[in-house]
Amino acid sequence: LHGWQISGVLTAQTGNPINITQSTAFEGSRADYVGGDAKLTDYRQTLRYLNPPSFALVPIGQQSGAPIRPGNVGRNALMDIGRWNLDMALAKKFVVTEKLHGKLEAQLLNSLNHTNLSGVAASRNAANFGMFTGTRGARVVQLNLRMEF
Repeated sequence: LHGWQISGVLTAQTGNPINITQSTAFEGSRADYVGGDAKLTDYRQTLRYLNPPSFALVPIGQQSGAPIRPGNVGRNALMDIGRWNLDMALAKKFVVTEKLHGKLEAQLLNSLNHTNLSGVAASRNAANFGMFTGTRGARVVQLNLRMEF
């Protein structure tokens, strides 16, 4: 096993805050929480993280276009899911001549090809409310050859 190297970097982070809003004349208007489970447990299968029946729109005044009262959901009251990723590398050092050395390396970014869901649609008016809007990181493989002389 002389000359072989293996390395890895595990990155893990908690979820980001989610601010449940609704579209009105006032930017950042919050919706109401009406009860029930705010988060769904089967989000990996359905790609829906927030439970729409748990949130309701605050009535809007006809003339002003503003909500008649503030919503009862606190700012950034919920957190989305966390993310993790494992990057790995395998390398072999070798000698060609006394003055010529080399290193062949394979790098695997997101080596386990784990799908990290991201971006929860948080506007209660949106048709895709509560759904994930993106993913992060497909596996990427890089091969490197380095010669030193």
